Amino acid sequence: MRLQGLQGNSAAQQLLENSDDDQTWRGRGNLIGSPPVRSEERPPNTGIVEDQAVYSQRYSAANAQWERQKTRADAMLSESGDPMDHRYWFAKVYSYVTEGEMQEASGSSFYYPSYVLQCVRYFDKIYEDNASAADSGGTVEEHWQTAFDDASDRGLTWNDTLDLITGDLYRSVWSLVRSMQAHIRFDLPRAEAWVYQSYYAHMDGANIGQFEADFMSMAGVFDRAAARMNSDIADLHHLPADVMPRSMQDLAMARWFDADMATERADTWERTEALVSEGMVGRDPYRETGDTLQGDVTQSDNMSNLQGLSAERLRPNMDAGSNLTGLDGELSWSPSRWGQDGIIRDDVAQMSDAELAALPASRRAQLIRRCMSGVAMNADEDTTLRILNSSLAAGSLVATVDAANAFDILSAMNFSQYTTTRTLFQRHYYAQMSQANALTYLRRCLDGITVGFQEAMIIDILYARKFVNTKGEIDLNLSLSESQAHVLISELGMVYNGGGYDQGLLKLEGDLSFDNDARLGTHFGTASSQSGDAAIRDQVSEDRSRVQTLPQRQRIAMIRRLLQGATFNGDEDTIITILNQSRSAGDHVAVIDAIGAHALAGDINGAQWVTVHTFYKNHYYTQISQGTAFRLISTCITGWTSSWENEMVADIISSRSDARALVTRVGGYYESGGFAEGLNKLQWQLEGDAQTRVEAAVAR
Repeated sequence: MRLQGLQGNSAAQQLLENSDDDQTWRGRGNLIGSPPVRSEERPPNTGIVEDQAVYSQRYSAANAQWERQKTRADAMLSESGDPMDHRYWFAKVYSYVTEGEMQEASGSSFYYPSYVLQCVRYFDKIYEDNASAADSGGTVEEHWQTAFDDASDRGLTWNDTLDLITGDLYRSVWSLVRSMQAHIRFDLPRAEAWVYQSYYAHMDGANIGQFEADFMSMAGVFDRAAARMNSDIADLHHLPADVMPRSMQDLAMARWFDADMATERADTWERTEALVSEGMVGRDPYRETGDTLQGDVTQSDNMSNLQGLSAERLRPNMDAGSNLTGLDGELSWSPSRWGQDGIIRDDVAQMSDAELAALPASRRAQLIRRCMSGVAMNADEDTTLRILNSSLAAGSLVATVDAANAFDILSAMNFSQYTTTRTLFQRHYYAQMSQANALTYLRRCLDGITVGFQEAMIIDILYARKFVNTKGEIDLNLSLSESQAHVLISELGMVYNGGGYDQGLLKLEGDLSFDNDARLGTHFGTASSQSGDAAIRDQVSEDRSRVQTLPQRQRIAMIRRLLQGATFNGDEDTIITILNQSRSAGDHVAVIDAIGAHALAGDINGAQWVTVHTFYKNHYYTQISQGTAFRLISTCITGWTSSWENEMVADIISSRSDARALVTRVGGYYESGGFAEGLNKLQWQLEGDAQTRVEAAVAR
């Protein structure tokens, strides 16, 4: 296949032209019903059975598990909504990961969604068993005991000093990272191997490597979960949500915590394959009983097989420095190793192309990420290109790039090496990757300032997806409206402008420049002359009652778009209409919480502020949790308190039955005291009528 600009994929064309109905997945009787698979035409092995009934059962079980995860996390919050246990951070992000994996499974992101969902269930069961053992005084597996100890407040360490400086932020992040390391290093490889051995190893031509593409394509799930968790951490620590931009998060995780998650996941899959190939999977501790998994991983030795792997570098540990090693056995992110990629380059240079291609995709991804660490010089870039070409020859370029991260690879490349890599991705990656990963890359390029290579990446992805239909199949005659590119642009419109395809074009036009903007117009059309704000105002004014029927996330996105830049009367009136219609839909509290009640109020002025102020008093303050109420008060009284913030504090306290508890909470947080200290803090911070109203409310 040769597509102008995309430049084709001959392997995909051969699949399309030479398919034999008797040898297709469905023709062999192994694709049963209509489970949401990534591609009916080119799964890794048509001998693997994918049954809609099995998928539905496992999805239902995973959904029930997700509900338990949310309950588990919520149980770690105090009545005021603050974490009582630093294990909360992992429990919360884990619920986001499970939610994301379920969304991608139902959205045709995986070749074998039933396999993924069964692994999701095993992941959680291992954690649940260990958390329950810790709570009941039972035996906890060593890696989780270490993670739980690090989440506790035992002993005075350097971490405590950093905690004092950062207001508990350091320990929150450290606790999250340590639990993620325990989960990824120890639990994921065991769960993947157990699920494969118990449910798939007997199938025709099955091998563990056929499930690697699905494992590696989940990178976007973790990206989105991390973004949501960053907002949660910022909220609960009374920090701006964008306190740490994405690029700084990546640097901090890798350098401070030795937790480069892309490398960790590549390590995990190599560990999984080693367990299977070396016959070290061991007995599956779980058995299926209806919609539940019976068994307890802590009741027997389920660790010795993992620690008995022949390659020492694959035996996981929870040392502070971890064992994220290069081929030389040294720590991959140790400062002493920055700039010392020569060892990796030399080892790769000594391997033939065939030997490189014979490596697992996960191993090639590890080598690429090691070459990209620090400053990537010409030799690092050339080595990376050789590994990428070997991955193409091995037929596993997509899995390798998914694991190594296409965005990170391109950002490390320069000059001719960048051009060669870009062409490789145009021809052989962008059309074959999952739709979920395509959206993840687009959003990463569009969040913040969009620079040159990001603009090119955006257009390259969209052009490639222009020829991919909603079933993941390549079709040269596909209409734009039926393509995955159309779906992606529409989703960007929803996320950034609260609209659909036209609003997606508008967002892209604002971020792309010169040739890339011209390519956008040539291949995808141009947006209407209306700004995002004007389009939303018109949409709402044309049929106000229809607004309540829009998806909640669309209403949230519409308000966010209206708040960007200067907010004028028309924008404010439209926001008020959306709030009222959200109340009719019964989800106005969730909408306001997603926007941020303080941020929303801060952008509304004049008569519209009076309306919002009244709406909050009548329909919002009495319905939020004490924790949310406290965080709003805290935000208002930290630093200088404006006149509208005076009103907000007084409104919250005067409208709630737990007013004295809130004031006591203020006293404990700011003055290390109680009710009297809290009232004193509020009296000092507030003025006039607001102060009088607070005093009257707590005197009742």
